[in-house]
Amino acid sequence: MRIDLGCGRNKHSHCIGIDKHPYEDVDLVHDLNDGIPFPSNHVQFVMASHVLQYVNDLTYIMREIYRVSQDRALVCLVVPYAHVSSHVTHPHYLHLFNEHSARHWSPYSNSMLDEEDFIHPLSENWSLLLSNNETVSEENIDLRLLRMEYFYFPEYQCLYDEVELRRLRQSQMNVAYQLMLHLLVIKSPIQERELREWSHRELEEPQTVTEQRLEAKRHAVEAERPFEVDIDGRKDQKNKEQVTLQEELRIDERPGKQQVGQQDEKTGKSAIASSPSSTNSYSVKRRMAANRRVTERSDRKQSRTKKNARVQGNKSRRK
Repeated sequence: MRIDLGCGRNKHSHCIGIDKHPYEDVDLVHDLNDGIPFPSNHVQFVMASHVLQYVNDLTYIMREIYRVSQDRALVCLVVPYAHVSSHVTHPHYLHLFNEHSARHWSPYSNSMLDEEDFIHPLSENWSLLLSNNETVSEENIDLRLLRMEYFYFPEYQCLYDEVELRRLRQSQMNVAYQLMLHLLVIKSPIQERELREWSHRELEEPQTVTEQRLEAKRHAVEAERPFEVDIDGRKDQKNKEQVTLQEELRIDERPGKQQVGQQDEKTGKSAIASSPSSTNSYSVKRRMAANRRVTERSDRKQSRTKKNARVQGNKSRRK
């Protein structure tokens, strides 16, 4: 049997969906706070995606998952990461999770993960289930952590290596937003070699997690794209400027060019119509503006010359 606890509207494939709300894909309407309504040692796979933060008693639910599961059953948990400001203030979140959560679900003294993931240990052993040298009893659970994966906010994706991300998420808020854990139910002795074989297998995950991973890759590609476009754009702009300059030089050097100051707008327009580069509107406008400025300067100069001549004539007559 395969079960999806709190499946909502996105039930995991080939699972019996359990939820307290009667959504379309729900197979069994049931409140998990009342336990899991299945006999012991009956389930081979458990999916619990974004549901454990809402239960009243997390320890009780984890014991229920262990009770109904068979030996070597796989458990996949997707939970909100604790070090997020919006998670801390969420009015409906009763539990939050981080690197140390799985240490409370097994008496196993060692971890399959890097010790650097737990730089703030609260015990000499990896397990936090037992304290004060207690012994393992039938009430204890043994859910061995096989794999733990973090999901980061976009600004931290593909920008840092794993060591930097580890330091950031453990020392700052709003770095990672979600945690996915794969646990193995242990009810009989197991060798460490078998655990390592399990940890290297391809493990099931929710479809929503797969979509988030693809979205993160898409964001990473788009984050690099502006730099490539900027480089190409600069090359294109430089090439266009070179072509424009060459066209202007050809226009200035063509034979039979009229003297500066003798061209008016009509002459400029006719030259534009007959010019082989008349399609370059930017260059045409620049030449027309230059011709107008030269004509205006020539007119002002002639006006000043006439005025000075009149002044000299008046002075001569007065004398």
